[in-house]
Order: sequence, then C-alpha cells, then structure tokens
Amino acid sequence: MIFSTLRRSAPLAAMLTSALAISVAAQQELAYEVTISEVENDDLAKALEGSSNLVALEEEGVPGGAVGLIRRTEADIERLRGALRSYGHYVGTVEATIAGLPLGDPAMRAKIEAAPADVPVPVELEVDPGPAYLIDDLAIVTAGDRSPDLPVPIDREALPLQPGDPARSGAILSTQSAIEGQIRDQGYPFAGVPLREAVVDHATEEMDVTFGVETGPSATMGEVTFEGLDQVKESFARGRIPFEVGDQYSPDRLTELRDDLAEPDVFSSIRLEVANELTPEGRLPVDVTVVEKPRRFIGFGAEYATSEGFGANAFWGHRNLFGGAERIRIDAEVGRVGTDEVASLDYRLGLSFKKPDFLRRDQNLVADFAILQENPDAYERRGVEGTIGIEREVTERLTLGAGITGELSRVTQDDETETIRLIGIPLTLSYDATDNLLDPTEGFRIDLSFTPFPSWLGSNRNFFSSRVITSAYEDFGTEGKAILAGRFSVGTLFGEERDDVPASRRFYAGGGGSIRGYDYQSVGPLDEDGDPQGGRSVVEGSLELRYRITETIGIVPFIDAGMAFEDSVPDFSEDLQIAAGIGGRYYTGFGPIRVDVAFPLNPREEDDFFAFYVSLGQAF
Repeated sequence: MIFSTLRRSAPLAAMLTSALAISVAAQQELAYEVTISEVENDDLAKALEGSSNLVALEEEGVPGGAVGLIRRTEADIERLRGALRSYGHYVGTVEATIAGLPLGDPAMRAKIEAAPADVPVPVELEVDPGPAYLIDDLAIVTAGDRSPDLPVPIDREALPLQPGDPARSGAILSTQSAIEGQIRDQGYPFAGVPLREAVVDHATEEMDVTFGVETGPSATMGEVTFEGLDQVKESFARGRIPFEVGDQYSPDRLTELRDDLAEPDVFSSIRLEVANELTPEGRLPVDVTVVEKPRRFIGFGAEYATSEGFGANAFWGHRNLFGGAERIRIDAEVGRVGTDEVASLDYRLGLSFKKPDFLRRDQNLVADFAILQENPDAYERRGVEGTIGIEREVTERLTLGAGITGELSRVTQDDETETIRLIGIPLTLSYDATDNLLDPTEGFRIDLSFTPFPSWLGSNRNFFSSRVITSAYEDFGTEGKAILAGRFSVGTLFGEERDDVPASRRFYAGGGGSIRGYDYQSVGPLDEDGDPQGGRSVVEGSLELRYRITETIGIVPFIDAGMAFEDSVPDFSEDLQIAAGIGGRYYTGFGPIRVDVAFPLNPREEDDFFAFYVSLGQAF
C-alpha cells in the first residue's frame, strides 16, 4: 500500500523538481558584454558611460535571465537619453540590440535563453547625439510679474551660462545658483529663483532660458549664540566673530566665521545655523554649535639618511591651556643615531608656546626655548637658545613677524672652542598661496627672514643674516595626479669675515633637506681634511615631478643643485654640485611617507656613489 502511494506521487515530485530547477535558473545571474558606440565629445562619452547601469553592473551580471537583461537595457536607454539632454543634445537617439536583435524583437528572449551559458550575451547601445543646442536668449525677470526691472543688479557676465553657450542642464542649474548667490550677497538671505523656464526651438536648434527671482526681505547680521563650549572660553570664541551686529548680511560673513573659528584648531566640528526669520530690527541671528577637540595631543616621527643616520622625535602638547586656544608643545629630538658614539649624538629638547589673538585679532604671541647639542662634521655646539615675538596675519595668506632671539652656546671647530653670545631681532615675512600645507598641488610660497645680531644689543659678534626660500607647484589640470614642484633658496651673511661668524650660524648645503645625494653640510668650502667650513652665502634649487600611480602610491624623479660660498655674494663662477634621483611616496592621512635615492652627477673624490633617505612629508 505504501509502495502504491509512492508511485502515484512520482509525477508530483517530478513537477516540483522541475519547478525548483526553473527557479534556480531564474535566480542565476546572466553574463553579458556591453558596448556603447563612440561619440566625438570625450566629456559626453564619459557621461554616457557613467550613467549606464549596464556598464556599472557588467561584472556582476544580471538576475532574472533574459527578462532581467531586457528590462535593464530598456532602463539604460532612458538614462542615456537623459545624459544626452544634459549636454544639450535634445534630439539625440539611443537604440539597443541584444544578441544581435533589436529591442522589441519577439524572438529575442528565446535567443538569449538558447545562448551558451559560458558566453556573455552581447548588448550594443548605438548613440547618435545629434546637434548640440545653444543658448539663444537668457532672461532674468522678477518671479511675480515677469518684469525685466529687477530689484537688485545682477552681474550677467559673471554667470556660468551666456548666450551662444551649449544648452547644458548642469550649466543652467549652476546659473540659477549663481543668480541666487549674487542676490544673497547683497543682503537678502532668503532670496530664491522659484521660476526656471526653458523653451527649445527645434527649428533653430536653440534654447531660451528664463529665470524668475524673488529677493525676500533685506537683512543685517544678528546676534551669534554658541552651544557646545566647555573648556574654550566664550569670550575667545566671540573674539573670532568677523562682523558686528548690524553689518549687512552676506553668506561670505558666515564662511569667514566658520574659518576663523576653525583656525585655532580647538574644535573638531563647527555647525552654523541661521534663523528662519528676521528679528523685528531686520537682523538674522546665527547659532553656532561646536564640538571641542581633546585638549592634549601626542605624536612621534622618524627619519633616516645614509650620511646622517637615524633620527627620531616625539612631542606632547596642549591645544587649549587657559581657555583661549593657547598652545604649548614639548618636543624631544635625537639625531645621528648609528653614525658615531653616543656622546656625539644630536639632541634637542624644546618648549614652544603660542597665544592667538594677542592684544588684537589675528595677532599671535609666540615663544620657544631649547636646550641642544649638535655634532655634525662641520662643528660641535652645546647651548641654549630662545625666541619670543609677535606674528601678525595681515591677510589670509600674508603673515609678518618680529621679535627678539638669544643664544648662549659653546661652539668647537678645528679644535678651537669659543663661547657664543648672540642677541638678535628676527624679522620674517611669509606668503602662502598653496592649496595644502603638507602636500600642496598648486600655488606658491615665499618665506623671507632677516636677523641682525648687532654688538650694541649684547652680541659678541656683529653680523646680519638673511634668507629667501620660494617654492611653486603646478598640476597642469591633472587634478593632483602629476605635480611639477620647484624650490629655490638663497641666503647671505654680512658684517663679519667668515671665520668670525660662529660656525653654527654659517650657511651649509648638502643632505636630505638640501641637495640630496651629498653628505650633510658637505657642499661648500672644505678644509684640508675635507671637513665643511661653511660659507657666508648659499644657493639651492630643486625640481620634482610628483606622479601618483594610485591614490596611495607615487613616484618622484627629482634633481637638486646648489653650493655654499665663502663670500657674502654667491660666486657663480664656481661649479654647483648637482644630484638626481628617484623617490617613492606612500600617501597617508597625515602626509606622505618619503623614500628617496639620489646620485651625485658631478661627484668629488670624497662623495659617495649614492645616498638614501626616509622621512615623513614632501621634500618641500
């Protein structure tokens, strides 16, 4: 009886097995291979490819078999038509074939299902962009009555879209935003462009665009309230507000407020919110919500050079000592590890302090003090030094500085030791027009310093030291992939003969931060034993091509040149020492890790065949 029941159930089991097989087959992803016909405009070609789901999901295949592939292709046609319209091609066409058959062919599904499972189904998208339509008339009117008499002036030449330009949807939207921005810049925080009308004339292949504007009420800047302040004093935060209550409203004022609060580096998050309505006085209140950074920070670093050995540093700091973003930092450095005995190591223990907004806005009180020992081949120095001064941020890019510096040390050169007492007045100018402090891709920098050490101020030497360092960066439109970077530096000392200038204050060239490929401080005047003597002037230059292979890996071919000279004026009749090399970069969130190998191109007898360097950060 049981056997009979099983026999009657066999057809049902077969049906269930067949249905399960069909279900599994339907769930399997169908492989396909898509091609899009070529178009002349490279930007349009990228837009078409970027809008295609067939392209984006090609490696994953498509679920649902033939039906899934047909549906994805149909959806892609609309996506590509949208990409054509966004580039001003309003009569462009997109046609598709699957497995050689046009979309809609009743035999297509069967042909796809009959195709070998290990051969991707070909999908071809034939795109004919047609003509690119141009802007004929661009009208700006009031939104209500369409009057051409606007309540505020609009700088039409500054708009992204002009008559005669391609009628691209992105440019139209950008122009709408630009019009809105111009009105808001004139003191209307609730301005908008509620009307955007585009009329296409297929006969002339042109488009007329009309924007209708509403200004809303004019406003002035209102009170600023802060939330989230804990250890940072509100008085300090208020001192960073770049406007007065009652000043004309402008979005730029809010951007300045955010930037000025971020500059002291005490907040990890800054969020600005403006009120939805004006006060009875016509003012727009602003709420600022901040999240403070941890007050204490630590860090460390290391470097290596074949001529200088290993070096390491560690630091501890406090970024908000008294509630006004006062920053203190303690640094410990050691160098020349592995080049000689322990007694000949370089070390430095330093303390630095910075108080922002000292006596006035954008003016900083800076001070540093250090105990140090230096033992390069040129001299030995043991002593203390310190500086206190003021930095004034004249503009966002330009900073001026002045102060007083002092040094008390014992310097030994050629077995002669002397006590050095120096008191100077350092004057500095820094102009930074680069886009990034640690890894710039474009712009330039100029740093000038001039420090007199007059005897009437207490120095036991009477000389003046100056130096100019410039660097420039250009990526030639590669969006940071390939950057040409150059650096040039010149320095001079005057007021004393070279041998009367302390050896530690003379100019030297050579080494990882100067002319790679040559020993540290070795490029310049040498004594009869081949030891560096330093000079009263120096010239250095470098050129690098920083090329990124991937987001994190890069290579850098480079060439360095320079020389230190005995006289105060560089003597270009002397040959410069030149080196070339190749470097690798590993880009991290805190800056690139640098590995360089350099070879002297015109080596002297005492120069090595090559030099190797490892450090953090770009060379300049």
